[in-house]
Amino acid sequence: MSTFQFTNDTAIPEELASCVKVSVSSVFHKTFGYFPSFQDDDEETQKVGDGVVGIISYVGDITWLMMLGFPKDCATGLVTKFTGFELDYDSPDMGDVVGEMANVLAGDVVARLREGSIKVTMSLPTIIKGSNVEPLLPRGFPSKKLVFTVPEGIVMIKIVGSKPGMSYGQTPGT
Repeated sequence: MSTFQFTNDTAIPEELASCVKVSVSSVFHKTFGYFPSFQDDDEETQKVGDGVVGIISYVGDITWLMMLGFPKDCATGLVTKFTGFELDYDSPDMGDVVGEMANVLAGDVVARLREGSIKVTMSLPTIIKGSNVEPLLPRGFPSKKLVFTVPEGIVMIKIVGSKPGMSYGQTPGT
């Protein structure tokens, strides 16, 4: 069994970050017909702001979560392409569609991790929508932000690992 661990308070294993990047590229290409462009955002200057975030928790050989964030305009454009029809940002269905998009990405990540002999299961998505959206966790959890440029705007992914003996998020299936 291949495993990797969160080794200190700030490091996300490169294997996990690479897996998520490959999944984002693959899912966006299959779903939207293009490859997103990865931007290095070490300073974490990009913020969701007015937008929507889908959060998926993973447990198994490693415990972590992934936050998939879209600013408002990007969310509206991607949801239209994903569903094939326009959906108003303020519609109650916006969260459902973003949740399904998070599920698709999360499922691809699970499949890729399993190819590397890392077994994890994923939760149902939690959705946050509002103004000045920036999900926060307690200090000291290792995290990494990945920012991608797409024709509709920017897509932000935050990977957050758990410390030994600590966890957060939902149990898979809930």
